[in-house]
Amino acid sequence: MSTPTITIVGANGRIGNMLGTMATQQKHAHQRVTRTDDPADLANPGPSGPIVLCIRNDAMDAILAQIHPSRHPDLVFVQNGVIQPWLTTHGLGGCTLGVLYVAVPTVAAPPIAGADSVISGKWADVISKLLNTGGVRTRSVSRDELHQEIAIKLAWICVFGLICTATQQKVGGAIDLHQEDIRALCAEIHPVLVRTLGLRLSPDALTERVVHYGTSIRHFPAGLKEWRWRNGWLTDAAASIDVDLPIHDAWLQRTRAVSAP
Repeated sequence: MSTPTITIVGANGRIGNMLGTMATQQKHAHQRVTRTDDPADLANPGPSGPIVLCIRNDAMDAILAQIHPSRHPDLVFVQNGVIQPWLTTHGLGGCTLGVLYVAVPTVAAPPIAGADSVISGKWADVISKLLNTGGVRTRSVSRDELHQEIAIKLAWICVFGLICTATQQKVGGAIDLHQEDIRALCAEIHPVLVRTLGLRLSPDALTERVVHYGTSIRHFPAGLKEWRWRNGWLTDAAASIDVDLPIHDAWLQRTRAVSAP
């Protein structure tokens, strides 16, 4: 059986460039589509192979419109945040999904792996092999385990995005100076993650996972961004189940004070 060609959309970004470099080094057939390219080849039916979307969440609508419907089952999503409602709306709930515990500080910088990355779906084995061979530990997992990791990674993004933005610290500084704040935020958002994403960890276990990943990427500049998919999704989810987030809201006010002119 021939090895499928991997198409990397967003190949000039940090994650896309990382995957393209790995594919080149491993002599794996691949096609790179940058964020400014028109992915014309994807507008028509073609041979089956993974199409990894290494793009901002807000760009997914525009890219999806340029990909032929027959190729939709080949899509691989590695975005941070909660994209499941968007996937369901577009009939893409069965696509390959990944949660990457890897930081790439700048384009072409060596990847810094943390906990095991996970991936689930049609192309999980192909992408996990690419990542593992490239030095990023990755496991092919069930959908249930993937959803647990989505919740944990969301907690990490939301907590460190707030604290690092408000204090102008990198991840390591937040860990060194704000351990109790990290713990308090994890405890506060825990019931939201349990009731909306099915998280099964205790608050202490969630905090441990969040801090453990942070210690592996201490020099990463986490930030508050992609509001709709991250902290914004969290606040909306909390409101939908009548859970207050006063600690989260207080930190959010601090970020606004920092960014005010």
